[in-house]
This record gives sequence, C-alpha cells and structure tokens, in this order.
Amino acid sequence: MFLRQAILGLLVVFIYSPVSSSSAKAADLPSYLAVYDLTLDRATPRSSLVGATGSMAIEWRDVCDGWSSSQRVTVALSEIWGNIIENDSSFASWESRDGLAYRFDARNFRDGNLHEQFRGHATLSGHGGKGKAVYSIPKGKNLDLPKETIFPSEHLFLLVDAANKGKKTLYRLVFDGANKEGMFDINAVIGNLTPAAAPDDLFASSLNEKYWPVRLAFFSTKADVDLPDYETTVHLSENGVAREILLDYGNFKIKGILNKLEFPPEPSC
Repeated sequence: MFLRQAILGLLVVFIYSPVSSSSAKAADLPSYLAVYDLTLDRATPRSSLVGATGSMAIEWRDVCDGWSSSQRVTVALSEIWGNIIENDSSFASWESRDGLAYRFDARNFRDGNLHEQFRGHATLSGHGGKGKAVYSIPKGKNLDLPKETIFPSEHLFLLVDAANKGKKTLYRLVFDGANKEGMFDINAVIGNLTPAAAPDDLFASSLNEKYWPVRLAFFSTKADVDLPDYETTVHLSENGVAREILLDYGNFKIKGILNKLEFPPEPSC
C-alpha cells in the first residue's frame, strides 16, 4: 500500500508542466513520454523484502485547454519467505491552465484484482483560496480543500521556479486524489544545480547537462507525529523531466532509472 501511494505521489509531483500564469516558463517544458526501470536499491531484514522489479511509464501532453497525463506502474515485490506481491497501478488526470480545476482517476490492482479506485474532480475558488473535491468513486465522498492548496502542476512550477532562483526549500499542501486522504504536505529540499556525471546519447541534451537533486518528504495531513510517510530523492532536469528517482521508506528503497524518453509533437491550438 505504501509503495503504491508513494509511486503515485511521486508521479503527480513530477509529470506536469507548470501552469502558473505568472511565469513565461509555463510553455517551455515539453510534452513527453518517459519510461523508468524500477529495482530494489536497499532493504533491511525488518522489511522482509529481498527483491523488487518493475517499470513506470509517464506520458504528459499539452491539450490546449490544460494538460493531460497518464501513468502506469507495475511492481513485483519479493518477500523473504517466497511470496511475490504484484502491484499494477494507473493514474490519469487533467489540470486546467489556470491551475484552478483538476480531474483524476487512480486505480490499484493487487495480484490481478482491483484493490481500490478513486475518481473525481476538484476546483479552487482562486489562487490561495479554498476548494472542494467531489468523488464519483467512491460515491458520495467529498473533501474540503484548505486555503493555499495547490494541484500537482502548480507544485512543479513552484519547484522549478524555486530551483532556478537558488532557493533551498519549498513547503506546500498538494491535492492529487491518488489515495484515501487525497493530499499531502510536501516539503522539498533543493540542492545545487549539478553537472550530469555520465552523459547518455539515448536522452535529450538537457538530461545530459545539469540537474537539481531534490529531496521531498510527504507528510500526512492527519498524522499525529511530525514524521513523513515516505521520502523521495529526484534528479530533476531543467526541462522538468526526472532522470533518476529514489523512493525511501527507511527499511527499504526503490530506485527508478530512466531508460526511454520521447517528445511527441506539440498541438496546434
């Protein structure tokens, strides 16, 4: 469960182009398709895991009235006593260009069976204002969104903007709809712009030049203790694509390495 939520949480942070009208960079980040290989990076005996393999595919597109995205994550977790837990998660969303409207559909299959699904839409009264999330699945579920809530696209804009300005931290409440709670307080710590150590001809030149190492901590808004549910480290390129990711749960870590990247044609709006 935590793995699914963490991967979806990571996806909705990093798949979108910025939408804030205050930045000319909103049109600079390209539509793209990225595929990552997922493996077990480290595990302690307490985790009971001895292996993990899988893949993560992310497609993001400019659709003129906003941005649409689709993601697919498949992971097989191998436990020390021989069990293999298969997770297959998908997430689709759309966000308006002004950052005030959002639609989402998250599905999680475990061992081939639908385990949970969340579908609905959310709106904000204005930038910095309150909002409302209305679910069609599960039917009747509604959430009030506090002031200063933002959607994932706006979060990436703020993150890239903060990195470009040399800021070291960013703390925001982000609604994504990907789990029961629907939102996280996300604390980002941004490192210095770093040259890529190993250029790869497979990727665009921007991924072979520089990136920011970004550490994100995801906090439940209902937690009684001041500890994150999980943390991630991302090598965030200047074009908004994550070249490498690391999901850290303390007892184990899952690494994602980019192995395919395509840039589809931009639409004629």
